[in-house]
Amino acid sequence: MRHFTALILFFVAVFPLPASQAQEEVVLGKKRSEWLLLLKDSKEAKLRRASLIALEVIGPKSPGVPDAFMAALDLDANAEVRREAAHALGRMGTEVKGAVESLGQALKKDKSSLVREAAAAALGRIGEPAQTQVLILAAALKDAHAATRTAAAEAIKNIGEKAHLALPQLIEVLKNKKEERFPRIYAAQIMGKLPDNAGQTVPVLSEAMLDKDAPPQVREAAIEALGRLGDAAAEAGNSLASLLQTKEATAAVRRAALIALARIGATAKIAWPAADASFKSTETTVRYQAIRLAGKLAKDEKLAVAALALAAAKDETTENRLAAIQELAQLGTIAAAALPTLTDLASNDSRGSIREAAGDAVKKIKGK
Repeated sequence: MRHFTALILFFVAVFPLPASQAQEEVVLGKKRSEWLLLLKDSKEAKLRRASLIALEVIGPKSPGVPDAFMAALDLDANAEVRREAAHALGRMGTEVKGAVESLGQALKKDKSSLVREAAAAALGRIGEPAQTQVLILAAALKDAHAATRTAAAEAIKNIGEKAHLALPQLIEVLKNKKEERFPRIYAAQIMGKLPDNAGQTVPVLSEAMLDKDAPPQVREAAIEALGRLGDAAAEAGNSLASLLQTKEATAAVRRAALIALARIGATAKIAWPAADASFKSTETTVRYQAIRLAGKLAKDEKLAVAALALAAAKDETTENRLAAIQELAQLGTIAAAALPTLTDLASNDSRGSIREAAGDAVKKIKGK
């Protein structure tokens, strides 16, 4: 079928329709009306699916095409035909009036899991204009078919501001340790976009973040969501810091936690011990985020300046050394204690990029 679709698209591109056929488009030798009739009356599912492809090429602005797709989604006896109709409506989106509602009904009522999954995915592709179906999508988070639940969660993620209407179901999904990881990931990502609901979501996100038995991707998604919530997730600071003190957290989880601590504006009292410990990580990216966090904490934590100076001189990677020098430079006079290290680097380091960055940092700290 993919080859057939490609053939149709190639045919239309190479042999554009003559102006004389503007009222009755032709694809692969058949008029629009013939394809419409095949879709309606053919007893062969293959031909009905081919009709959908041809009619999609003809386009939703042609008479009869939008209604044909919605009728196929609602009435065709073959689940694969209904699934193709759902996917096509998703691609056509708002060009088909009533498509969103038809897809919502298919998600709610179709007996085939393949069709329900396709309908949810199509609503996700349409995005914000599918907001009217958010409650149907929320109900689909309990669908017996795992892929449908995943597609529904992703669709809600793409919908925008009205996703908050599905919040009770999303919280249930994230808390459900038996759920597949992708619905839980999408649920966390959606919560990160709802700062007005932080009072409900921060405890749930914190719980998922600290669950050592949860898939690492779920934990990362929960941490990243807390970071996106910013100040609204400030109460999660202690949990994020404690996570960085554990041994079971992966490098990706640690990196995400450091970023989140910076974004939520965690106090130096809470965040510095975690950042300080992270300077000793064997993972380059973890140390990099510790450097960035230390730069934010240095105004209130003098030890951060010393840690940055040490990273500037000793870190194993040039990128991290440059990041530490940059953070010291941005601190200005607060980083005065690092001047001896920076002055030495500016004169003696073997790397030109380090010498140049350190020299610039010395000037900024001295206020020159």
